[in-house]
Amino acid sequence: MQPRYSLRIPELVAGFIRKLHPRLKRKLRAALETIAAEPHVALGGSHRLRGRSDLLERL
Repeated sequence: MQPRYSLRIPELVAGFIRKLHPRLKRKLRAALETIAAEPHVALGGSHRLRGRSDLLERL
């Protein structure tokens, strides 16, 4: 069994997340849980996100 990682969310970001629409919160939570479960897979495409808003477009 692989170790499960945990993510630390800064309070400023947590405050922003609290104000999101519930549907967006669910999507964000699912994405963060995926990253915590498989960080090596999640980081594979990080080079595509530099300077672009791909993440926001998918939300």
